[in-house]
Amino acid sequence: MILVELPPWAWQIVLLLAALVAIILVLRIMRRLRGRRTTRSIRDADLAFDVEDLPAQPRPRSGPQLEFYNVPVRLAAIVIAPAGRDGTNPPAEKMPDVMDEIVPGLRHVLHTHQPEIRRWPPQLSTEGFTRRFFMCVLMPGDRGKGTPWCAIAGRFEAGGESYMAGIVCCSDADNNLAQIPVTRTGGWLDVLRVRRDS
Repeated sequence: MILVELPPWAWQIVLLLAALVAIILVLRIMRRLRGRRTTRSIRDADLAFDVEDLPAQPRPRSGPQLEFYNVPVRLAAIVIAPAGRDGTNPPAEKMPDVMDEIVPGLRHVLHTHQPEIRRWPPQLSTEGFTRRFFMCVLMPGDRGKGTPWCAIAGRFEAGGESYMAGIVCCSDADNNLAQIPVTRTGGWLDVLRVRRDS
């Protein structure tokens, strides 16, 4: 093996070039990582909302009543998103029918409570949607605990299509309901109930 002996000034140039290449690589990696983070945060920022910015309305005392673990609540907001990369949100005129697939009678609550409805882009997984919904919907206290606010999110089926939904509710008094993930399509009925006897 033949070793080439370089003069000291040549070694300095080699080291300088190596350092320059390393700096360029680090800068490219940082730019790429920062770009990913910025894109994600912009998307989440576009979807985020504070529940305390929702219209302050009392819970309707007549008509269908919505209960969240047997606590009467006002339906304040609904987030809906298609499941899967190629899914689409239901048209506005189909929303009452779609809501009834979450909980029977929810269409009547929708009409009476007049919640804010937000449409999100397609979501690839139930867990991802649920986590993102709870991150983007800003609730006071410890995720709503100790306040009148509570939320539920998960997947449901309607008209042969799969959707994701997040529902924000507000009770008359502080509660410890917080955020409830729905892990199976029938799980909505364990948490929400519509009473039509009022």
